[in-house]
Amino acid sequence: DEVYGHLAFGGNPFVPMGVFGSVVPVLTLGSLSKRWIVPGWRLGWFVTSDPTSTFKNPKIVERIKKYFDICGAPATFIQAAVPRILEQTEEVFFMKTINILKQTSDICFDRIKEIPCITCP
Repeated sequence: DEVYGHLAFGGNPFVPMGVFGSVVPVLTLGSLSKRWIVPGWRLGWFVTSDPTSTFKNPKIVERIKKYFDICGAPATFIQAAVPRILEQTEEVFFMKTINILKQTSDICFDRIKEIPCITCP
C-alpha cells in the first residue's frame, strides 16, 4: 500500500515495497486521495512486479478481480481531471503539504505527551 509513500517525513525514509519486486511478487497500490489531498475521490491504480509468476495463478487473479469489483468507480469528472492533476501539479504543492502535515503532527505529538496515562514514542 503505497498511498502514503509521498507523505513520509522524519529521519526514516519511506521504502516502497516495489524495490523488492525483482526478488518477490509485489502488488503496489497507489491513489490520488492522499498525495493530492482529495479524500473521497477513491481513484487509484495497482502495479504488479512478479518475478515468480505468482500473479498468473488463476485463483489469485480471480481474488484481485473480486476485490476491485467491489470498489465503486470514481465520478466521470474526477476521471477527466486526472491527466491535468498528474501533469500540472507543481512540486511546491507537495512540499507545502508535507510541511503542514509535519507541523500538525508535531502539535499532536506535543499534546499527547502532556497526557499522563499515554506514552508516545
